Amino acid sequence: MAFCRSLRRSEIAATNPWDQFVVPRLDTLVGAVDVEGELLDRLTARGLITRDDWERLRLPSVTKRDKARALLMDILPRKGRGEAFDSFVNALRETEGQKNIVEILELPPEKDDCRRCTEEMREKWLGAEMVLLAMRIKHEKFSDHVEQYWKTANLPSPPLRHCFGKIAEINGALTIAQGNNVFRLEGDKWKQSHISVNVRHIMKCQNKGYILTGDSISRTQYISELENSTQVLATVPEDHLLVDVSTIGHKDKIFVVGGGDAGSNVSQAVSCLDSRTNEWTKLKSTPCGRSVCSLATIDSKLFIGGGIDSFLTGTNAFECFDLEAEKWINLCPTANKLCELSILNGKVVATGGSPKFDAVEIYDNATDSWLPLPPMKAHRFGHGACTAEGNKLYVAGGTIFSNLVEYFEL
Repeated sequence: MAFCRSLRRSEIAATNPWDQFVVPRLDTLVGAVDVEGELLDRLTARGLITRDDWERLRLPSVTKRDKARALLMDILPRKGRGEAFDSFVNALRETEGQKNIVEILELPPEKDDCRRCTEEMREKWLGAEMVLLAMRIKHEKFSDHVEQYWKTANLPSPPLRHCFGKIAEINGALTIAQGNNVFRLEGDKWKQSHISVNVRHIMKCQNKGYILTGDSISRTQYISELENSTQVLATVPEDHLLVDVSTIGHKDKIFVVGGGDAGSNVSQAVSCLDSRTNEWTKLKSTPCGRSVCSLATIDSKLFIGGGIDSFLTGTNAFECFDLEAEKWINLCPTANKLCELSILNGKVVATGGSPKFDAVEIYDNATDSWLPLPPMKAHRFGHGACTAEGNKLYVAGGTIFSNLVEYFEL
């Protein structure tokens, strides 16, 4: 199951996740969740519901159906955050109704066995994750204080969707690609232009814009200059596969990392293109293969975060490649999976992802830890992020509220 396919499914969920994924299964879940028995005790012990909730659900005057609806539609989404929903699923598995719950959520018996799962089972896992995602999104609220930190930029048209790898500051202007369209922020207005190739990635190298494009007929990917998009400068090495590779420009080099295919294969390849000679150098492979990961660079360090791993699930792994020592270093994982990396004031910042879609955190190199920043106004993953105008962190696109472009300024 390729990530592009999962994004399409996620896009459907983002349209109206509650109606699409929860309501059709709710009555069946209500009939199977035993709110009278050990499930309530387990959820209480894990801190997923309070003692007051526990006592209210235990009232004999409330029917089982009403109790189950309250649990699934109100209490758990309201109380649950992040790993709490994994605990919820685990608690369901540990009850006598495990078989029914597994069937309702369409899960394989154990997620740890997913390497041996069929593609159909992987699709079922995605469907289950969308149910839990929808339960969270329905009850997430924007913080009242966010407005003083995150500001809204003017919106380009048409509305943005997935902008991963398609946003950069080029020649002093925030630049966003949408298919064959390029939007540049000039003053307080967006200027739209059309190019003849489909942009998969935008990167800045020596303050010049470069793009990654692909040819579905020859099954090849190319690097070209943005201003001369039809002239191929270099062909991307085949070991990066053809889906969801990641790119970034740094000084006079362009780095290409990972990638996947239409199946379950992901690449560990890391390649470096010299923009002066258009020659490739193969670098040391990543510790684990990933597609649709995010990249950031500081000095002689190449950072990689998020993405899809060999189990076809989102990861929060965070690693650094020391270009001088030529070695990979494992760092503290991000709080979210599928986050987008960028640089702000010389530090790595991670935005969005799952499960906290509005989260923003900054990496502290001295303590190898992540510190929270004010959350974004919109919930995002599959979005783009970059620093422009020196100290403004821009984010755009994603699966939810996708046409909202906002920025954070220190």
